[in-house]
Amino acid sequence: MSDVRTRPPIARFLPVATFVLLLVASLAATGCGGGGGGAEVPTGGPIVLVTIDTLRSDRLPVYGYDRVETPAIDAFRADGILYEHAYSPVPMTLPAHSSIFTGLLPPATGVRDNAGYRLSEDAGPTVAERLGAAGYATGGAISAFVLRRETGVARGFDHWDDAIQDSPRKLMGDLQRSGEETLKAALSWLDTVEDRPVFLFFHIYEPHIPRDPPEPFKSRYADKYDGEVAAADAVMEKLFSALRERGLYDRSTIVLLSDHGEGLGDHGEDEHGILLYRESLQVPLLVKLPGQRLAGATVSTPVELTDVAPTLYQVAGVDAPEGLPGTSLLRFAGSEPVPAELAHRPLYSETFHANLRFGWSGLRSVIEDGHHYIEGVDRELYDLAEDPAERHNLVREDRRTYATLRDALATFPTELQQPFEESTETRQALAALGYLGSSAASHEGPPVDPKTRIGDLRVLQRGISQVMDQDPAAVDTLRHAVELLPGTIDGWQFLGLALQKTGHPAEALEAYQKAFELSHGAPHLAKPMAYLALQLQRWDDAIAYVSLAIDNDPDNLDLKLVQTRAMLFAGKLNEALETVETVVAAEPDNAEAHYLLGGVYMGRKQLEPAENELRRALALDPQHRGALSDLAVLLMSQGRRDEARPLIERLQTMAAAAPAGGGARPSTR
Repeated sequence: MSDVRTRPPIARFLPVATFVLLLVASLAATGCGGGGGGAEVPTGGPIVLVTIDTLRSDRLPVYGYDRVETPAIDAFRADGILYEHAYSPVPMTLPAHSSIFTGLLPPATGVRDNAGYRLSEDAGPTVAERLGAAGYATGGAISAFVLRRETGVARGFDHWDDAIQDSPRKLMGDLQRSGEETLKAALSWLDTVEDRPVFLFFHIYEPHIPRDPPEPFKSRYADKYDGEVAAADAVMEKLFSALRERGLYDRSTIVLLSDHGEGLGDHGEDEHGILLYRESLQVPLLVKLPGQRLAGATVSTPVELTDVAPTLYQVAGVDAPEGLPGTSLLRFAGSEPVPAELAHRPLYSETFHANLRFGWSGLRSVIEDGHHYIEGVDRELYDLAEDPAERHNLVREDRRTYATLRDALATFPTELQQPFEESTETRQALAALGYLGSSAASHEGPPVDPKTRIGDLRVLQRGISQVMDQDPAAVDTLRHAVELLPGTIDGWQFLGLALQKTGHPAEALEAYQKAFELSHGAPHLAKPMAYLALQLQRWDDAIAYVSLAIDNDPDNLDLKLVQTRAMLFAGKLNEALETVETVVAAEPDNAEAHYLLGGVYMGRKQLEPAENELRRALALDPQHRGALSDLAVLLMSQGRRDEARPLIERLQTMAAAAPAGGGARPSTR
């Protein structure tokens, strides 16, 4: 087992061009992208890949931390191989998992952030696709909205359980579920698979924010992060026990890791995604082989999460795709010396979150020969052995190492794929999980170093959290946030949402309009603006906003219903009829569509078809207040008071039961 610090740092004493030629030649000779060498392992057995989201390696006892108890992971470590220095290529959940599943770095996957990107087929095959083609049953169970099927990470899985239960927030659901719930889903699938080798992917979201550890860990640990780490360990104990009960544990290759770390304030960043220091990049990585081969072994050579896919290909007995930048983790774990080209390879990381969302500088880095070089507005170099907290910048003191790592970083692609526009709901959901989701207007002036604006982002993130928690203080916090960050679309959008929730529709619309202006007319903002304009009886504005949204999302029937309502109120009955009829044709059981169609007929004085449509709406949704109200009005206008009376009584009962709940839909008469 090789420690990179004990090997001659050959890269530092060779010209860059010469080193690259030697590296290419040695890769061709050794096959860096495949298995080859290292520990021998039987192939074709069960494979379990576990990711514990946002878990720093230095907050686990197996990596030397002593303030939390993790008996399950401790025991698992005794059965497997521990990689002391494992790094993520990007401190964001979706891009990191895209790299884990493909073995490619973010420039190759094309997934550079949690919002506005999908893992497409153009990125090449995933592990699930290749293993599935080789006869494996492939199943995944995930714990957070950010890894939902629509992101593309489910590609190749026979089964992908991403059901997230509703929560009291009622905005987008809780957007995460407990690891125990996800484990039940994973085991339910596992029990359906017989007579086939299994590839199970299991993802839990502890200790990602919002952090609220369950008992007994909440009472046991004052630090919520530690409490959630302990809770994650309890889930691991249940997973390992379940695998043993099914006779799978001993036969399986189990890879346990995290996708990225967490700032925890070490460099001013509480969470992750903005900065690129070790605390966000270094992750736990443990591999248990069938029969517990190499149990208790330790690998000190640095590795990266792009090495996971080649490892899974090796243990499955499946050829890896050509051109992968990583290699099997087992090549570092055998008795043979680690080849120099692996011991001294540069490990690439990046984050463009601040660039994409605020127009600030992106960050790129390489770790090589025990040093970490970070490049952005500022240039930073740290000796990870002597200064693991990365406090002493060596750029001016160690010019040779700086030049070597700068040149190594320059070999990685710099092109940045631009994000697409997510829906408002998706952006709000990601923000609830701590991810700022709206692209910022272009920044003018000198490039901004993101670490100088971390304090401003804390204000914005606090305001967004307050919105999600229904805290009226969100309005003042977000007003302060947009003073600090006047160009942030997120700030204005969530200020609009906060004002909307606290009953200030006119001010809310102004905030949304500011976000709309900054985004150069981003269509995803048109929908909430249309609703607000509708509430303010600004019918023509509502029609204009929703028409823009429909142009961007022509198949969205909900938007067409909003458009129908605006046209109806504006007296544009023919246009409203044409629009709502398309919805009824597409969704004949849509109660809202029948209700609005009834309203159009009422406006056109076609009372018989109006009555039919309103009754149809009530048959589909007996609690539809708008349909109850309009049908009662229609019946009363015809002198049919006895028929109208039970409808009015039902409305009164509903109002008494929930006077502030939901509110009646505006009448269309």
